[in-house]
Amino acid sequence: MSSDQLIFFVLAQAAFFALVGGMIGNAKGRPGTGVVWGFILGIFGVIIIALMPPTKKKEAERNQNLANAFASASGGHPIGASSSVGTGQSPDFRNAAIAEAVRREPALRGADDPESLGRLGDLVAQISEELRLKADLERIQKTEEDASRAAASRAAATLEAEAERARRVAEAEESKRLEAERLAGMNPARRWIHNHQMGTVFIAVALLVALVTGVVVIKTAQDSARVAAAAEAQAAVDAAAASEQAAADATRRAGCATGTGPCKVGDPGPGGGIVFYDAGSKQRWGTYLEVSPAGVDLEAPWCKEYQSGWPNTDSLIGAGLKNTERFSAVCPEGAANVAAAYQAGGLEDWFLPSVDELMALATSMPEDQRSILSLQEGEYWSSTTGSGTESNKVWFGSLAEGSSRFGSVTSVRKVRPIRAF
Repeated sequence: MSSDQLIFFVLAQAAFFALVGGMIGNAKGRPGTGVVWGFILGIFGVIIIALMPPTKKKEAERNQNLANAFASASGGHPIGASSSVGTGQSPDFRNAAIAEAVRREPALRGADDPESLGRLGDLVAQISEELRLKADLERIQKTEEDASRAAASRAAATLEAEAERARRVAEAEESKRLEAERLAGMNPARRWIHNHQMGTVFIAVALLVALVTGVVVIKTAQDSARVAAAAEAQAAVDAAAASEQAAADATRRAGCATGTGPCKVGDPGPGGGIVFYDAGSKQRWGTYLEVSPAGVDLEAPWCKEYQSGWPNTDSLIGAGLKNTERFSAVCPEGAANVAAAYQAGGLEDWFLPSVDELMALATSMPEDQRSILSLQEGEYWSSTTGSGTESNKVWFGSLAEGSSRFGSVTSVRKVRPIRAF
């Protein structure tokens, strides 16, 4: 603030504190003393306020005034406190200029009157120009130093590269000289081989490839010949085995047909039929069961009427002959007697199969043999009767389905005789 403003402020403060001191002293009975002390304290307070550092707001105002003065001195216009001044320098640059100006003229420190600010602005502008020139000079010197160092580095690198190239050339020349001296001491044959190394290597590789190829071809041919010979030998063995098997099968079939040799299911039996069951060993009833030849499908009731007190029958394999013998006399015109009266191959021991023998006939015969035997669809009698409440019924079965069940004795069904041997 100006000097007039400062005097007015001091007097106002002294008067205010004198009034307050008089009021306090009057309350205590000593008004004169209160006025004097209030006046003294008012002046002392003003001095303290004047000596206190400026607040941030005042500092900002002072800086703004200084910036405006600096802009006016530089030919510009007043600017904001946060902007660069005058010629576009940064705040740091401006602050450095202001610090230098205050250092040169300490009387300008803290001044805020227009004259001092104008002087400070002129001095700051001058110092700013000096600082700018100094900075430009330093920048130019640094650029020149950097360029010099870069040129020196490039020159050194060029010299080093040239030296390396010269060293390599010298090494190559020395290698050629040594190689020439070595070749001069070789005999002609070794020298030729050395001078034609690639050709020699190519010839060696070609010979090696040819040798390996020949070995592979020979080995492949030998392996193929061995495989072919083995295949021919195996074929001969298989043919011989098949021939032997065929001969054995023919011998076996011939022996089976005459009843003098072993049989297999499907072989012709002694009675002109086909073997359909093999027990695997001799049983009390025999070993094999033979079904009558094709075209022997007879028909008859099991018995014309039921008769109480019939003998018991069995269902197992091997029981058909006994069952048939028991009922041939009981039912002379029934299925058991029809089967017993059948003759084929000069043999008269045919009988009506038990229910298990009938199911074996239905399930054990190969399909081609079933066709040969003309095992037609339909229901075939067994020689096994029921028992208990079912004693008036007889088992019969379907050769096509392989199933069996009870039926009335008076029903007419097919009869297929079999025999054991």
